[in-house]
Amino acid sequence: LQTEKERLAKALRTSEQNEQEARDATDRQKSLGKRARLAARKEMEELRQELLKAEEQVYKNEATSSKNSQRDLLGKIDQLKGALQAETKARRYIEAELLRTLAGIRHMDIEIHGC
Repeated sequence: LQTEKERLAKALRTSEQNEQEARDATDRQKSLGKRARLAARKEMEELRQELLKAEEQVYKNEATSSKNSQRDLLGKIDQLKGALQAETKARRYIEAELLRTLAGIRHMDIEIHGC
């Protein structure tokens, strides 16, 4: 009976040790899982921040490009307005000169023909 009691006590100790080892292993696995989740969450946040920065940079580039394009177009419009004004001024000058020339010709015609 004593040997049976010792055998059962030994089996109980072994079982308790196995149970403790299993708990320890489970705790280690939980700890590893928790660290892995934290690392994955941290990486996800870093990637999210990088994505936001990239999106902001794209927006800034598009805005800058849009502003530059708009500025270029406004500059071109100003150039065209200036060219149109210069051409209009030149056309008016030529029309005035033609009218003066025509008036001079009529005046000479009247002098010559006496009409």
